Amino acid sequence: MYKVWSFGCSHTEGSELGCHNFIDPDSWSGTAQEWNNQLDKIYKTTDLNRIERELSYSGQLAKLLGYELRNCGIKGSGADRALYEIYYKDIDWDNDIVLVGYTHIYRFIIDTERYDGNRNLNWSKDKATEKFSQDMVRYGPSDWFWSASNAGIYHMIKTHFPKALMIDTVSTTNTYKPGLLLDKITFNSKNLSSFSTTPQDKYPGGHFKEYTHAKLAEHIYEKLND
Repeated sequence: MYKVWSFGCSHTEGSELGCHNFIDPDSWSGTAQEWNNQLDKIYKTTDLNRIERELSYSGQLAKLLGYELRNCGIKGSGADRALYEIYYKDIDWDNDIVLVGYTHIYRFIIDTERYDGNRNLNWSKDKATEKFSQDMVRYGPSDWFWSASNAGIYHMIKTHFPKALMIDTVSTTNTYKPGLLLDKITFNSKNLSSFSTTPQDKYPGGHFKEYTHAKLAEHIYEKLND
């Protein structure tokens, strides 16, 4: 069976999607961190992660196409992780659909064997890495550097894997000038942010709800048919 592959961060993985089956997000009054801690407990006792991937925009697209889903999104990962993952996957480039979701710029691979999402310069769980990350941003390379590096990797992916469809997932991931150059290789013209009009369109952890993913999948599906 042909497959839909997707690579990216939590927005591609589908974080928080389907969580209403286990917890009521509309009545939540705690902090985002408390919400994430509650989700971590749910992951350990339910199949929420599988549900998330299936409800993601790539999961919805696979359903529309009648393809098998291979959602390889990883929470907190960046552009270099997508490049690494694509390189080692057995993709049928003549028949499969490959989606590469743009991620936030302040991320890089710390360890290729770690899949805990701890690759974000903004909220590292490791104190030493967090301090290093903060120092790099404050005293090292500028936002321009991180944005250019991030965009450069995506252009590299498109060069080496020209059939990959580059997907702008949300409107805030590549706002600095080098990142804006990604528009030249972006497949979609609407993203998850396009289908979100109120704060209620997001879960307490900051991720867009199911219907935004469904609409993005429909948008990609229509463009594929074009």
